[in-house]
Formats: sequence, C-alpha cells, structure tokens
Amino acid sequence: MTVERFLDRYDVLLLDIGAVKLFQIIFQDVIDRLCINPSKLVYKGDSISRDVAGAKKAGISAIWINSSNSYSGEIQYQPDLMIGDLTELLFV
Repeated sequence: MTVERFLDRYDVLLLDIGAVKLFQIIFQDVIDRLCINPSKLVYKGDSISRDVAGAKKAGISAIWINSSNSYSGEIQYQPDLMIGDLTELLFV
C-alpha cells in the first residue's frame, strides 16, 4: 500500500462524518472509530486553519503540507512537521 492510498483511506472516513475539519468532533469520531489514543495518530493536511488547528485541538499530531512554501510565524496552532509534499513523509 502506498503512502497516498493509506492516507486517502482515512480522508474518505472523514468525509463520511459530515463535519468541518476544524471542529474537534470530526477528529474525535476518528479516534473513537479506531479505538486509539490520539497521541498515536498523525493527521496531514494543507490548511493551517482547518487541518492543523482541528488536529491539534483533538490532541493529534499534525503535519502541514505547505506546497506553496508560505509560512507565517504568527500561527495559533503550530504543526508538528511541515513538508512540501507527501513524498517527504517517506524520509521521516
């Protein structure tokens, strides 16, 4: 299974919940469905305000895919890792 296929599998699960990612409920639903401690999860996304903030509020580590190479030090929820594209995950 490739990295993209593994990650996309859970993207579909998130869409099935029917909530916006910035709300903690969507991440809590995933935690409950997987029966796992949030500290064992990592979420990847390309939006600081939705993906990173939502994951961090739920106690999940967050990887920000910053493909446009834009970064502001004045971000409320800092990602645990910032990458340019998914291929960089292979070297983490």
